[in-house]
Order: sequence, then structure tokens, then C-alpha cells
Amino acid sequence: AFGSSPWWRRHWDIVYGEQCGDYWWSTVLLIQNFIPAPRDPNALDTSTGICLGPSWYLAVDFQLHVFVAPLVLCTWHYAPQAARWAHDRALHLPGTALIGAMLAATVAATAGVVVTRNCVLQGYGVGDFYFYYIKPWVRAPPYLFGLLLGLLVHNLSKLAPRAGLSPRGGKTRLEEVAQTVPKPAVLGALAFAVALMLTLCWVTNGYFATNSPWPPLSVMTESNWSNAEAYAYQTVRFFAWGLAMFVLGGVLLIGRGGLVAGVLGGAVWGPLAKLTYGAYLLQGPVIEAVYWGQQTEPVFFTFAGSLG
Repeated sequence: AFGSSPWWRRHWDIVYGEQCGDYWWSTVLLIQNFIPAPRDPNALDTSTGICLGPSWYLAVDFQLHVFVAPLVLCTWHYAPQAARWAHDRALHLPGTALIGAMLAATVAATAGVVVTRNCVLQGYGVGDFYFYYIKPWVRAPPYLFGLLLGLLVHNLSKLAPRAGLSPRGGKTRLEEVAQTVPKPAVLGALAFAVALMLTLCWVTNGYFATNSPWPPLSVMTESNWSNAEAYAYQTVRFFAWGLAMFVLGGVLLIGRGGLVAGVLGGAVWGPLAKLTYGAYLLQGPVIEAVYWGQQTEPVFFTFAGSLG
């Protein structure tokens, strides 16, 4: 039985007994990415006592859905009626401009946090956990890009083609766009999106490739990046990922994805996605239950940066 280990009770009391006992309500209200705050905001480790650690992501999604989506949708659907200069109803220029302004604001806010908090890639790419990693304004760009893409596709799917642009009647603007975009542009867009995603994933190899026997887990250990390079990456990483997904999703949604669309649109991914996300939420407690429930020997902890 897991509970027979002396380490299990100690671990449960510290990690779940205290955190869930004191802050269960912040998880219920989906504000656990704000409450509790770290005891020492100037500490290197600003991880907080969230009852179920990975659930911070649900809080971010909820906050963006409640506070950002209604503002964008209202501007998108109602502002063009009052703005006579917005002639192209497919674009809904006021709504598009609002999303662009929000994207710029999120990047600026992220840059401010990164510089003031010195957010290099501590902890395998996390950065400052409380003030950077789990905040909605840092995570907003992919959400905003997704809103923009969804609204564009929705409008283009409803609108009839403009006069003189379609050789045959009965087509929507989306079908018109799908037929008129040249193949080199489609291939270029796919190549750009994939290259950008791969760059974001693999460029950090240079950060962690050091002569030290320990990886640069904090600002106190060396890395192959300057602070300016680390700041730049931490500032644009979510914006760039959202942009790549926007381009890739746009190509797929106009029906020009070809083999890529066939692979990514396979029905097998739906159930696997649900299982993967469920595993993401629960893997921490399961691993801890197995490990700490079987541990019977003393465990000694030290800071990696002090070794070597």
C-alpha cells in the first residue's frame, strides 16, 4: 500500500495537505495562477502551492475566455456597422485591429516581465514560474491568433464572392480564396510554419550546450546565451508559436493542406488528445504516489548549481 511508506505521509502533508487545505478555493474559482502568490517574490524559485499543479493552464484558458473573447467578439461583430470605412466585412477591420493591438500589448507586457524579472531559461525553459510562465498576458498570443483565424474563416465561409471575382456563382469567399492562392504560396506558408515551430523547439540546444557538467538551470550557472538572447527568446516564444499555428491552420482550413491535412485531420488524434491532456493533468500526483509511496530509504536533496 502506498500509505505504508513513512515518506508518503510526509510528502502528502507538505505538497497536498497544506496546499489543497489552504488554497482549494482558488482552484475552484480558477484563479490559481494568481493565488497563492510565492512567499518570497525575489526568490529564484517562484513556484507556488497550487493544489493540482498543472491546473494553472485551465485557469489561463478560463480567464482568456471570460475577459478577452467577449471583447473581441463584440468589437468584431458590432463595430463594423458603425465604421463606414470598414468596407470588407470579411476582415472586420476594427476587430482585426483590436486583436493586433492586443497582440502588441501582450508582447510588450511579456518583455517588461522578462527584463524586470530576469527571465532566462531557468528550469528547462520555464523562466520565472509565477510572474511569467503561468500568467494570461504571457500566454495570450496563441489564443488571440486562434480567435482571429476562427473569425476570418467563419466570415469567409458565409460571404458570397464579390462581383467579378468568381467565374461561377454560388461559391463562398473561402472557396474563392482556396482556389486563387497559388501553390508556391501554399508550400511557402507550410514551410514557414514548420520551420518556425522547429526553430522554437531546437534553438534552445545552444542554451543548454555548455562545458559545465550541469545544465544552466538558473541565472547562477553559465549558458551559451547572453541575457539579451535569452530575453528575446522568452519574449517572443509564445507569439511566434501562435503565428506558426495561425499560418498552418489557415492553410489547412482553406483546404490546401494536402497530405499534411490528411495526417493531422485523422480521427485517431481526437481520443489521443483527450488522453494526453488527462495524463498531463494527473501525471504529477501519480508519479509522486508511486515514488514516495515506495520510498523507505532517506532521501537527500541539494541544489544542482552548487555541484561540480
